[in-house]
Amino acid sequence: AAAAASSSMTWWVSPTTPAVRAANYSGDDLHKGDNPAAPLATIQHALNRAQDGDTVRLLPGNYTGGTACSWRHAATQRRCNYNLDPDGKALTVQGVSAGQTSIDCELTKTSGHDLVRRGFNLRKSSSPSGPAVRLQGFTLANCGVNTKENGEPNVRGGGMRFGNGATVNL
Repeated sequence: AAAAASSSMTWWVSPTTPAVRAANYSGDDLHKGDNPAAPLATIQHALNRAQDGDTVRLLPGNYTGGTACSWRHAATQRRCNYNLDPDGKALTVQGVSAGQTSIDCELTKTSGHDLVRRGFNLRKSSSPSGPAVRLQGFTLANCGVNTKENGEPNVRGGGMRFGNGATVNL
């Protein structure tokens, strides 16, 4: 259950394990995610549960993969660790440190044409309390948009997409 508007909550997420991948990312997302001993399996699921003022804490490790991660899927349908969408909520996503926590979108030149793998899709918050998102303590890697230039694959930047007046504190 989501936290009441007057009190903030911390949602815990752990890096994806082979067992979680084999279970199509659903098993650990059944945890409450309200403590580090029973974390959620995907960052997006924590973002879906979070409310304005909450914190999503990333335990140390490398966050990869997911299911239904295309930006074409509604954020509430995704179990992902990339193409993350906080849905305009004013919240914090916090890793341990950039050296200990990373989000790897796993995009390469051979990943496929017109493939979008961003770290975050950010948009303006409906909250009067400030920026939509505060991001701290992690590294984004291998994020972007695959295109073709002169018939050759090319990965363009795109670790974060800002839309509709989004603001972020890094």
